[in-house]
Amino acid sequence: MAGVYDVTGQNVIRVNPGDGVDFSGTVQGVGSSHFVGVLNLGTPLTTVTFHNTPITVTDLTLSSVVLTTGAIQATNVTWTGARCTGRGP
Repeated sequence: MAGVYDVTGQNVIRVNPGDGVDFSGTVQGVGSSHFVGVLNLGTPLTTVTFHNTPITVTDLTLSSVVLTTGAIQATNVTWTGARCTGRGP
């Protein structure tokens, strides 16, 4: 996804199993509640890439996804069959 990505409120990214999403543009915000995943657990993991962009959210839910990002700051995290990669702080 090229261009500017700036979401407020609830944000849901649902991707087909095994597919991926690459946020190659400027990520200004991902919302206060952020869900990233696929509908069918146990299917091939999907990839969502924010590159080295830091993510700050209140609620982060990861489900059957590989998330690549910079540092993550979240108050509540729900993690189901997911994996995070990236540089961190």
